[in-house]
Amino acid sequence: MGEQLLFDLRIITKLQLRLQYPYLVFVKMEDWKQKFALPTRFKQQKLVRWEECPPSHISTHHVDLWRGCPDYLHSPEFVTALKEVVKSGDVALHQYTKGVGHPRLVSVLAKIYSNLLKRCIDPFDNILVCMDIYGAMTNTILSHITNGDEVIIVQPSSDFYEYIVGVAGGVTKFVPLRLKENVTTPSSGDWVLEDLELEKMFTSKTKLIILSSPNCHVGKVYTLKELETISRLCKMWNVVCVSDESEEFLVYQPQRFIRIASLPEMWERTITIGSFDTTFFLKGWKIAWAYGPSNLIGNLQTVHLNSIMTCPTQSQEAIALIFEKKLENLGINAVLFGDIAKSLLPKMQLMFDILSKVGLNPIQSDSGVYIITNTSNLDQSIDYSKYKDFVGWLAENVHIQAVPLQMFYKDGTCFKHFVRFCFNRKEDTLTLARDLLEKKFKLKTK
Repeated sequence: MGEQLLFDLRIITKLQLRLQYPYLVFVKMEDWKQKFALPTRFKQQKLVRWEECPPSHISTHHVDLWRGCPDYLHSPEFVTALKEVVKSGDVALHQYTKGVGHPRLVSVLAKIYSNLLKRCIDPFDNILVCMDIYGAMTNTILSHITNGDEVIIVQPSSDFYEYIVGVAGGVTKFVPLRLKENVTTPSSGDWVLEDLELEKMFTSKTKLIILSSPNCHVGKVYTLKELETISRLCKMWNVVCVSDESEEFLVYQPQRFIRIASLPEMWERTITIGSFDTTFFLKGWKIAWAYGPSNLIGNLQTVHLNSIMTCPTQSQEAIALIFEKKLENLGINAVLFGDIAKSLLPKMQLMFDILSKVGLNPIQSDSGVYIITNTSNLDQSIDYSKYKDFVGWLAENVHIQAVPLQMFYKDGTCFKHFVRFCFNRKEDTLTLARDLLEKKFKLKTK
């Protein structure tokens, strides 16, 4: 009776409105929903697997070896600097700063990269401060890609790259890093690009090639020969290389990290992305930067200034303060932040030993905060009937969260046995993970 009364009241109200305002048009709810549906260019994006599992501070029943965010404060000096900036009496630090980058920050970045690349880098013409790597990559793609342009993406990589290329109207083509076969004790250097496969990707429509160097997912550091091959193809086909070098300071000795922009004739055709929050594990700060030739960076700046406009002033000031102190104490050199990688080595070794002991066949990393394992040795002994994959089984039965490597490949079927673990955790967290694994696999802790 109540529902019928509400219906009748709605009819009366509509009739009254028609009489009073004859020019009104009444639309069916279905038509309204269709008119305001998500635009087609965004519908290609689906819920990513990151949202399927809560982070460790929400789920207290799991050990989070899933995300790259550490569970400890890795760089407290930046937090101290930020506190000082926030309490500063300088009113300007609480207002907008220069849109392309806070003057103090871009000035110190220009000093660092001028030395590393052995060329004069202008702080305002060659650098843009962005909202995280996502912001830098969005600015890069939207400012260079239009309908029909092709973008080559070296995988494993974030599916976000493909998404933004699609929004811009471009076409994505994927080339994978593959693990060499018949390698007794593989390392991350054994993830390689096949030259012929890469060459076939380039056409007259190719505009960008995107690579993560070092590759953060598998810890690969590209060799000079590999970078020279990419460089040769970029010059041959007039293509710009977008090099995500957010883990440039997380390379383990004796590996040598080479910036592709430093190779002959590559500065003019390279957009390089660096990241504060990835290097110093302060993910919530969301500060990254892109640098390169003024004509390319100018395109990024146009998109940035007409969308994001500017990044937080206080965090940029705090970052600049610490960078200046490091330059003053150490001098400008290529191992400016080398202490970070050194501090991670014991954690990587501990995680490597833990995974080896339970038969997960870890692959030694040359950079970054992740270790890839091959689960094929254990797959036959695990009943997957109730689970999507090893990662699902691990979360349910061992209470450890990890990531399937195949989610970073467009066609990940041939990588279904590979799982990614993050070792950038407190020792207590890694020890707990070891105890859970050894208990499940009935091993005794030494």
